Amino acid sequence: MSPPPGHRPGSSAGTRVLKRSCRVGGVGFTYTDMAEELLDSPQGEAIRKQSPLNRVATPEEIAEAVIRLAADGMLYATGCILDVNGASYLRP
Repeated sequence: MSPPPGHRPGSSAGTRVLKRSCRVGGVGFTYTDMAEELLDSPQGEAIRKQSPLNRVATPEEIAEAVIRLAADGMLYATGCILDVNGASYLRP
């Protein structure tokens, strides 16, 4: 089975970066100044309802996860996924 379109290039880039002792991460939808207008609109209500917490993450909540993953004690945590999403997505 081949990976979905767009998956392989990112995966390969991540592998190249990891070989240089760096970690790669991504951050999902967060309540920021840039997202405020969207989240305060009727469309924002639909976005918030995707989470059982009925809201999106704050920058401080995301920062806590990023700080922990970036810590020296997490050097062996490469290739892991830490979902910080208010249970709006649960992995099988």
